[in-house]
Amino acid sequence: MSKRVHSIGQGPSCESPDPYSGSSVIGASIWDSHNHWLTIHGTDYLVVRDCVGYQSVGHGFFLEDATEQYNVLDRNLAVQANQGKRLPKQVLDYVSLKVKRDHGVSYYFHDYPARGRTTRVVSTYFPELMKGGTYRSIGDFTGARVRAADVTAIKFPVLLDPVDDLPPATVITHVRRAPRKLIVRGVTSDNGTVKRVLVNGVPARAVRENFAEWEVVLDEPRGREMKLTAHAEDVAGNVEKRTHERWVP
Repeated sequence: MSKRVHSIGQGPSCESPDPYSGSSVIGASIWDSHNHWLTIHGTDYLVVRDCVGYQSVGHGFFLEDATEQYNVLDRNLAVQANQGKRLPKQVLDYVSLKVKRDHGVSYYFHDYPARGRTTRVVSTYFPELMKGGTYRSIGDFTGARVRAADVTAIKFPVLLDPVDDLPPATVITHVRRAPRKLIVRGVTSDNGTVKRVLVNGVPARAVRENFAEWEVVLDEPRGREMKLTAHAEDVAGNVEKRTHERWVP
């Protein structure tokens, strides 16, 4: 197609319903759009897979507000994303992302430029931070408004020990009929290891690592609609509260 795809949702929480939950864009070819290829705007739980984008203006695959979550972009090809004009009136606009000049932050590069040495980097906007060393420009390391100095007695910080408290996100992408059976396929994403995916209480089989794609075969009821309900659980014990539901006529 030579037009862009723009998905606008409601930005729901994990517990609230959303008509766009479980939508997908799979196998699309988007070229010469004179804009982005695909814009995800206020949308959660969208699957974008096996798409090709060619010659965009601005970011090709674009999350507009930076508040979108639980979206899966997988196995897409982007070719020639060209620079465009900055969009006006963004939720997170360029100005808000600039460095706030009322306070500064120092960055420490341990074992740079050699093992056992530490380099401290600060912005020239905060000259009051340039203490405890001789600050200078370093070729191919500091920018025009950045200075660096060798410092001593800076211990490497203790690394964080993060806790996985986010549940997986599951989307049904395909339903196919076989004799007296329904073959259901879908996607699950998680920031850890997925333990299992259940569809109508039946465990699904992983066809890609960590249930990135899964499949399950269900008995098809005769003469009536069937409601499919899918959710996942990870090894940390987080169970998906917001199941994906889909009706099959």
